[in-house]
Amino acid sequence: MYLLKPLLFFIITVCIVNTVVAQNDDYTRTPQLDTTQKNLNTREQPPTWWQKNKNKFSAGGNLGIAYSNGFSVLVSPLISYKLTNYVTLGNTFNFAYYDNISRYNLPVMMYGVSPFVRVFPLPMVFLHTEYENNYIKIVHSPTPVKTTYIYSWLVGAGVKYPIGGKFYATLTGLWVAKTNYVKFYQNPIIRGGIIINF
Repeated sequence: MYLLKPLLFFIITVCIVNTVVAQNDDYTRTPQLDTTQKNLNTREQPPTWWQKNKNKFSAGGNLGIAYSNGFSVLVSPLISYKLTNYVTLGNTFNFAYYDNISRYNLPVMMYGVSPFVRVFPLPMVFLHTEYENNYIKIVHSPTPVKTTYIYSWLVGAGVKYPIGGKFYATLTGLWVAKTNYVKFYQNPIIRGGIIINF
C-alpha cells in the first residue's frame, strides 16, 4: 500500500513529462515546416526565353551620306540576332532622301527593308552583305508617277568599337554589286552607326 502511492505518483509524473516534451517537440518542428513551405513558395522561377536569349539581340542604326548626281541621306534603324559567335543576322529599315535622281531630276523619297548577314572573322571586324528592297517616290512631280520598286545587293566590310557599357560604334564601307535600276549611291558607300547589346 505504501509502495502503490509512490508508484502511482511516478507513473503520473512520467506521463505529464512525456506530454510536455511531445508538445514542445511539436512546437519546435512547426517553424521548420513553415520554413520549408516558405522556401517552396519563394523558390525562383525558371528564366524565360527572353531572359536567356536577350544578350544575343542588338539594336541601333546607321547614318549614310553620299553624292551621286546630287546629295543623299540614308537613315536605317536596325535590329540583329547573334546566331553564333561568328555570324549575325539582322534587318534594317531604310528611309532616305535624294536631292536629285538623274532619271527624274527631282527630289525623291525612298523607304524599304534590307535583310543582312555579318560574319566576324575577328571580334571587332566584320564582313557585311545585304539585299535592299526599296520603293522610291518623287516628292514634287508635275505629273503623277507610280512608286517604283528597286533592289540592290550590297557587299563590304566594317569595324565596331566599344564606346562604353553595351554601346558600340560601327563604321561600314559598302559597294553596290547589283541593282535593277539606277545607282542611288556613288561607290563606296560609307555608313556610321551605333549599336546597343541587350
